[in-house]
Amino acid sequence: MTASFTTPLLSCGARAAYALLRRSVALQIDDRHAVLLRARGGDGLLFACRHGQLVPLLWAMEGLGLSIVVSRSRDGELLARVLRARGFGLIRGSSSRDGRTAAHQVLRALAQGVRVGLAVDGPRGPCAMVQDGVLRLAQSAGTPVVPLRAHLDRSWIAPGSWDCFEVPLPGSRVAVQVGPAVTVDPGPEGLDRAGALLALALGGWRAGAAPARVAAVAGVASPRSAASVASAVAPAASTLAASGPTSSGPLTLSHGRT
Repeated sequence: MTASFTTPLLSCGARAAYALLRRSVALQIDDRHAVLLRARGGDGLLFACRHGQLVPLLWAMEGLGLSIVVSRSRDGELLARVLRARGFGLIRGSSSRDGRTAAHQVLRALAQGVRVGLAVDGPRGPCAMVQDGVLRLAQSAGTPVVPLRAHLDRSWIAPGSWDCFEVPLPGSRVAVQVGPAVTVDPGPEGLDRAGALLALALGGWRAGAAPARVAAVAGVASPRSAASVASAVAPAASTLAASGPTSSGPLTLSHGRT
């Protein structure tokens, strides 16, 4: 069976699975920083997440006119077909293939007020490492980076996947934390501090930085305080344990004040 035939076939199966799974999962979105309200109002924003959490986070971002950066690999082509069917825009390329072209497209889109989404650790990892690419794009565009993090009460993690790819199980509950937005100030110090803040918000890490250094750069006194900051920017996890049974499929959205 040739690749030209199997890719559309797999794409059809993936689109059906994506839609069926979404209907079975209870999704809660915590927008206490009113970021999604800004996005719906036309603000150009750069949304960032861990590659392994794409599935539940895409559910939360549907309907925002978001353009997603997707690699030109075979897996990327499969993902692109699913995203296109769900109404997302596409920016093709990655840091390893067509990186400069993709970066120019991202900067052009942000300048036009388009919302853009990309993974901080893509396309090859390591898992959950906040790379400089997203930070440099935000710095060049003068656009804040909005971290997106999902908390799943039950999930399947793809064995051997470099990104610990996580898929919610049918009937499970997902809480998505949006923001707060991170501003990337000029210079290396701006990159370093924004990277540390993103790492804390996403439950990730920075190359060559121990937890104490990430905490210090982000303006936190100690690793223990760093843990409290991470929980403060991602409080949605606690709602999974605290809330009672939920029915299948609904979306609950809570905002902060505007």
